[in-house]
This record gives sequence, structure tokens and C-alpha cells, in this order.
Amino acid sequence: MNKTINRLKWMFITAFAFSCVAVALHQVYYIIPRDRCETAGHWWDPQTRICGVPVSLSTLTGRKDKTQPKAEAKKP
Repeated sequence: MNKTINRLKWMFITAFAFSCVAVALHQVYYIIPRDRCETAGHWWDPQTRICGVPVSLSTLTGRKDKTQPKAEAKKP
């Protein structure tokens, strides 16, 4: 009976240690990069684990942004 309890004890300790390592690796590889990306104001893609930077449409097309006030209109 004592041998069985000892074996079960080591199985549970091993399972607990494996679970702790799995949680730590999940934090390092998934949670911390996501939080760092979202804190910077960027977009996080969970499938590819890439931090994307939002780009305005006016940067891509070269058109002027209509929502920005014109500096020339304020001059008398």
C-alpha cells in the first residue's frame, strides 16, 4: 500500500509541475505579447500572433484626409 501511495504522489507532483510549466509558457508566448501589443495601441492577430500597426487610408491612397481642418481656411 505504501508503494502505491508513493507512486501516486509522484504522479500528482509530475502532473502539477507539467501544468505549471504549461501555464508559464502560455503566458510568455501568448498573453504577454498580446498585452504589450494592445497597450501600444496596435492590433493583435491571435491566429498568426502578429502585432499589426493600424495605417490610415490616406497614407495608402495618398489622398488628403477630409476630417482634418485646413490651416489656410483659418487665415483672414
